[in-house]
Amino acid sequence: MQVDKVMVVYASEDGTLHYQDAKANTEKGSITFKMGFEKSAKENEIILKTTVTDTGIGIKKDDIERLFEQFGRIEEKRNRNIEGTGLGMNITQKLLEMMNSSLKVESEYGKGSSFSFELKQ
Repeated sequence: MQVDKVMVVYASEDGTLHYQDAKANTEKGSITFKMGFEKSAKENEIILKTTVTDTGIGIKKDDIERLFEQFGRIEEKRNRNIEGTGLGMNITQKLLEMMNSSLKVESEYGKGSSFSFELKQ
């Protein structure tokens, strides 16, 4: 039997939900999904915080802005086996902008990336 995907979901003591997915665009590594919240300065409002971190191939600093271009693909020769149309990041950014947020990207080439956003609820 071949296993394509292994997922683990757990909550830490502070209520943060963690999701780990062993399938990434690398031979080995991990993807970690963290979700939590903090109280806002406004009454009856919280700030939802979401972060997805991977130990994948990383993104060059010069390519980070290109991630959000419609149909944009970076390092096509290196990433030719990775499926996609180049719309996911563009759509994600537009949806977050409609909710007064934005997607923040931090990456170290060859080591992995972190994508995060905050939403007032």
